[in-house]
Amino acid sequence: MIAKAPRIALSYLFILFVFVFVFVFVFVFVFVSGLSSASNPSWFSLTFQQWDNFWNNTTDLNNGGYTSRLISFGQLQARPNVWTTPPFPEWELLTVEVAIPGDQMRLYKVGDSSKWFNYTLELKEMRTVAPTERFHYPTNFPYGFIIQCGLVASTTTLFSINIQPRPGGGNEYFGTYTTQIIFNIFDKEHTLLAQKSYDFLMYNKHKGGSWGGDTFSVLLIERYDTAANVDIEYLRQNGSTKLPVGAVSFVSNEPSGTYRINFSPYPNPNAPFTFINVEASSSTIPYKVVNPLNASVSHTHQFDVTLPYVPDPAGWRDRFEIAIRNANYTNITPRAGSYRSVIQIELRNN
Repeated sequence: MIAKAPRIALSYLFILFVFVFVFVFVFVFVFVSGLSSASNPSWFSLTFQQWDNFWNNTTDLNNGGYTSRLISFGQLQARPNVWTTPPFPEWELLTVEVAIPGDQMRLYKVGDSSKWFNYTLELKEMRTVAPTERFHYPTNFPYGFIIQCGLVASTTTLFSINIQPRPGGGNEYFGTYTTQIIFNIFDKEHTLLAQKSYDFLMYNKHKGGSWGGDTFSVLLIERYDTAANVDIEYLRQNGSTKLPVGAVSFVSNEPSGTYRINFSPYPNPNAPFTFINVEASSSTIPYKVVNPLNASVSHTHQFDVTLPYVPDPAGWRDRFEIAIRNANYTNITPRAGSYRSVIQIELRNN
C-alpha cells in the first residue's frame, strides 16, 4: 500500500536542435511514494512573467538593438498568500536557482555549435524591506540565491540579458541562434515549488531559407511546474481529468509540412506507458498520454501527431501541450517505493 499521496517530478529538460530525419527528446518522470515536505506550495504566490517574445525567431540580434545593453525578458513575483497561516519566518526564505544548458552563457547557431553569441545576466531583486535592491551577476551554474517571501517581506526579481555583439565573421555567422534559461524555486528542504523555462530563438541578419541562410527546424520543450507534484490517486479516481505536464513548440522555415512527432515509452516503444518501480521493475503503474490535437483521446501505447503545416511569412510554428490522465487505470495495488517513467519524443520526417 502507498501510505501517502504519491508525487511525480519531471527531472530533466532539454532543447533539441533538429536537422536530420529523426531526433529524440526524452521526458523523465520520477514517482515517489511516502515522501513529503513540511512546506506547502499554497503558502506562496510564485508568479513567473515573460513579456518580450524572444522565442519565435522574429528578432534580429544585431539590428534589433539586442546587443550591448541590458534587455529585461521576465520577472518573478514572490508573495505570501496572506489568507493562509504558514509558519513564517521559518519558511519565508526561498532559493532561486538558475540553470542553463552546458553551463555556458551562449546563444548557439542552429546547426553549427562552433558559432555563438556570448551573453551575461543581471538578476535584480526589488524588495519591500531594506536593502530595497540587490543584484546578482551569475557566472557559474547552477547559480542560487535566497529571496524572501514572508508576511512582512516580499520580492520581485527582474531578469535581464545582455547579449554581446559579434563583429565581423562574415556570412557564416548569419542564421538562427538559440539558448534556454531555467529558473527553479525551492523551499528550505529543497522541494521544488515552481519552475519556468525561458527559451530564446533569434536570428543574426538572416533567418534562413528565403532570407539567404540555412533552413532549420527547432523543437523546444517546456516543463510545467505541475509535473512536480502529482496526486496519482486523484487521477485514478477522476479518469477524465487531464494533467498538463509540459509543452512542445516547433519552429521551422522549411517550405512544407514534412514532420510528425512520435510519443512512445522508453526504452521499449512497444510497451504501454507506465511508471516502473526503481527497485523492482516488475511493479508498474500504467497511465495514459493525452493526444495533443484531440483532448478526448488518450493513448496507452505509442502514437504519432502530424504537424499541420500553415504557411506564414514569420515561419511555420506549432505548440502542443503534453498531458497525462488515467493514472493506475487498471486499479492495481502497487508496491511502495520510487517509480520512474520515460516518455520519448521523436521528430520524424514524413
